[in-house]
This record gives sequence, C-alpha cells and structure tokens, in this order.
Amino acid sequence: MRLQDGSRCLLRTLGPGDRDFLLACFAGLSPGSRRLRFCGVKRELNERDLAVLAAIDGHDHLAIGAIRLDARGMPCEPLGVARCIRTAPGADSGELAVEVIDVAQRRGVGTALLRVLAEHARAAGICRLRCEVLAANAGMRALAARLGARPRWRGGAVLEYEHLLGGDESPAVRGGWRAAVARYRTWMHPRPRSFGARRSRVLARRAAQSARRSRAQSKAGPGSVLRPGAMSACPTTRSGVIPG
Repeated sequence: MRLQDGSRCLLRTLGPGDRDFLLACFAGLSPGSRRLRFCGVKRELNERDLAVLAAIDGHDHLAIGAIRLDARGMPCEPLGVARCIRTAPGADSGELAVEVIDVAQRRGVGTALLRVLAEHARAAGICRLRCEVLAANAGMRALAARLGARPRWRGGAVLEYEHLLGGDESPAVRGGWRAAVARYRTWMHPRPRSFGARRSRVLARRAAQSARRSRAQSKAGPGSVLRPGAMSACPTTRSGVIPG
C-alpha cells in the first residue's frame, strides 16, 4: 500500500520471532510518544516486556506490523505495530494498542494497521476492541473516532474507546466521540471567569442572604433575635446561592 507521503509499505502479521522488529519500533518512538503509548515513562523494553509483547499466537494475541519498502520494493524500516490481546480465554473482546514511530505519524500508517487488525480479530472471533487512551493523545483519539469507536470517560485524564466489529455504528454513536472530546476540553481547559461575572455572583449571593434574613425576621416577629444556626434550614448551597 502507499502512504500519504507517496512511500510504500507492507503490512504483515507478526509472530514470536519478531522481537527485533518490536525493539526497532520502540526505538523509533520519542519519549513523548512512549508516554502516550504506555501511559507513563518507559525508557526501554526489558526482557519481561519483550516476553509479553512477543507472545503472539494468532488467536488470543494478534499483531500486525507495518514496514517501509525501498525503491526496489525491499523491506527497509519498521513503521509501527497494532496488536490485540483477548481480555480472557474465549472472550469476544480484546485490548487494542497501536504504536507508530514518530517519523511515520500522520501518514495513514495507524489507520491501515488498525483496519487490517480488525479483519484478523473478526476472523479469530473477537467482536469488540477496546483501549484506554490518555486525553492528551490526540492522534489515537482521532484514529479511534474515524473507525467509529465509542468513547467513555474513565475519570482523570483517561478515555476508554470501544469499537464494535460487527457492523457500522449508528450516526448517534458515531457522533458520540465529539461530545466526549468536548467534555474533556471543558474539563482540561475551563473558560476563565471574568471579573464582572464574579461580581454579579457575589451581589446575587448577598441579595439572597439579605432576603432570607428578612423573611426569617418577619416570621420570628418584631423584637425577636434569631438563634445561631437558624439560617441553616434555608434551601441554599454551601456557597449560599439558591440553586437554580
């Protein structure tokens, strides 16, 4: 297949003997890309990491690799990996992970990898792909959204996406990711409150407190003194502003 920059690449299934391929892909990731891929600092792959990533059996653990081809059509550089690990033996869902080296990002490699992986996963009896993505990982969010994955906010800075392999999603589901991203943007970058808005809230709170005092005094009768805590029964929030 051809990438967006015109270069050609080959997609093929990976196996336990592709440890060097996996190491080369990891070496092509910048520290920032590694943090997004592994959700934390990852300076190197140790033997335990390699044992897990290379335990590819074609049924419970699937992996597809992308390789750049030179002018003669010969493999010359690993570009990325997409993998799916079944959540449990016999389960119809799998955990998804995609990594593309920095120099090949935003060229269609991730989309191609994920589409081929989805075909192999469906053939292996996996109907759902899910993955957890950091909110800062705009590339993976966009990739999941293009394929119709359904987002869910897990709390903190993590989104969980689920992609159903059985068919096309409805328009409402396809548009759900936009609402989820909008909620994240509001959470991560709240709009600054202007001085005028704060002043209006303070004045409204004072007016509400004054009105409650007047009502309480009128009920107590002329000359009465309000007991401490008499205002606590008023329907207010902790800040003193009447809800609504």
